[in-house]
Amino acid sequence: MNKQLALAALFSLSCTISNTSYAADEQPVLFTADLSNAGATASPSPIPFYPNECAKLPAPGSDANALGKAVLLYYPKSKTLHYAIAFSGLSGPAMMSHIHSSPNNAPIVQTFCGKPPPDVNNLGHSGHALNGKACPLTTEGFLKGEYVLKGNPSLKMTPEQEEQQLMAGELFINFHTCKNMPGEIKGAIVKSTK
Repeated sequence: MNKQLALAALFSLSCTISNTSYAADEQPVLFTADLSNAGATASPSPIPFYPNECAKLPAPGSDANALGKAVLLYYPKSKTLHYAIAFSGLSGPAMMSHIHSSPNNAPIVQTFCGKPPPDVNNLGHSGHALNGKACPLTTEGFLKGEYVLKGNPSLKMTPEQEEQQLMAGELFINFHTCKNMPGEIKGAIVKSTK
């Protein structure tokens, strides 16, 4: 199944960048992230995220088969990161999905969908969510898009520091659900060796 997710994410990424033009001499860097089930090892959240929203959703299902694959293409000259993320088997819809800075559960660098709940300042924030203020109400699907690295003012992170962390494999993707609020699937963004 992970091979199917990888192919789906790669196809989605190719569709995302097909209408984008870059300088002929700009060589992109390929990154991937294997998103595995982190729910079993995640510690419970000290503050329940979205208690009202989660109460309106059906009871969470199993997270035993939760996984995902991200394919990212980074253009260093323009500092543009294209991404495509395929996910499946979540226990319920994602409430938030972000790129975080390492170590585990460190502050948010960029939000894909959702937004941090109020009064959780230690999570940081990244401005607008790239794929909407609410994540898709599904347990499987795709997120895709692009953004220009801009750092994160709430972390006092510059675009150059964000780029350094990306290149060093110090950023990771995390999907938060009602069942696993600290993160149900997560994985480090690493340079592809293939």
